[in-house]
Amino acid sequence: MDSRVPPLLFCDIDNFKKLNDTQGHHKADGVLKQVSEIIKEESAGIGTAGRYGGEELLACIGTDKVKPDRVAESIRKRVEQETIVTISVGVSTSKDADSVQDLVKLADEAMYHSKTTGKNKVTLFQSMPAAKKKSLS
Repeated sequence: MDSRVPPLLFCDIDNFKKLNDTQGHHKADGVLKQVSEIIKEESAGIGTAGRYGGEELLACIGTDKVKPDRVAESIRKRVEQETIVTISVGVSTSKDADSVQDLVKLADEAMYHSKTTGKNKVTLFQSMPAAKKKSLS
């Protein structure tokens, strides 16, 4: 894969459906906006951020000057400290994938690993146990 393809952070708000169900859509939408703003702020000047769908948010890190896992951890920590929710984050890099589509899939898979192993954490696809990595077929 082209080494110029930026590392990808796949963020998902933990227990978002429960928040929606218990505190209402207006409150949940406000929280989604807060989390989005944190991701946007943390990626400003080093990449870009956007909404993937639902409560899933992405950030692409477009510089080699920062480690994507450190950016992801900074985002995770700020969300935990500044909002009423936590997030699970997955990180993939061009070393992990053969296409941008695969990069998104692998970051999503790493995020899912974060969710299923306790939530409120960052997982690098490269550091996941081999048995946990699904095939891309």
